[in-house]
Amino acid sequence: MRIFKITADVLPKLHYLNLSDSGQNGSMTWDVPDRSFLSHRKSLNLSGVHMSLKEMSVVLQSLNSSLTSLILSHLGEGRISALANIDCHIATLTTLSLRYNNMSFDSEGLLKSCTYLTKLDISHNALTHLSHQSFSSMKQLTTLDLSNNMLSSVPNATHNIQSLTILDLRYNTINKLGSLFKILFEEVGFQMFSEDGQGLCCPSFRGRLVPPLGCQDREELRLG
Repeated sequence: MRIFKITADVLPKLHYLNLSDSGQNGSMTWDVPDRSFLSHRKSLNLSGVHMSLKEMSVVLQSLNSSLTSLILSHLGEGRISALANIDCHIATLTTLSLRYNNMSFDSEGLLKSCTYLTKLDISHNALTHLSHQSFSSMKQLTTLDLSNNMLSSVPNATHNIQSLTILDLRYNTINKLGSLFKILFEEVGFQMFSEDGQGLCCPSFRGRLVPPLGCQDREELRLG
């Protein structure tokens, strides 16, 4: 498909729009003159779409009154950076997936405007570090997926997310615990167990974390 065109309200009950891998060589165009035709769309997938940045901006701005979930995979770090300011100003957006973009770093201001997110997935990239303030503006973030990256330690940026309940760090190259684990193990009282139930004395990150009584519903930390 090279042209997405709607001239009448023919899809009033459509909540999920998937344009992934559409178009060819940047030729995909968007022709929806009346934004009300898509006013009920909640989820959008633009992964790998062959569309210019200008056209993608038009798409996002057309859905900025209803969109709650956005998937932007297989677009590359440059395009993600260029679109970040638009994505993050969608006040209704609560779930953002940026998987498979070969992102190697995260600048402090890249997602600064994403203040309403509750779920953020930046797994399957090439992240080696994160700015200390990367998520500081996300006061409502509950789920953060950093799995399948190249992180060598637990990012200090995760310490600032007081609302966080699920942190996925599986399949990284973590070789030191960091202060977050000191808090979890010494102050909160988490314990790490291997699959056979035996306690682990080394940071192999293969197993599961068990919270103390009374905290079972508060935290989940996925490490391997």
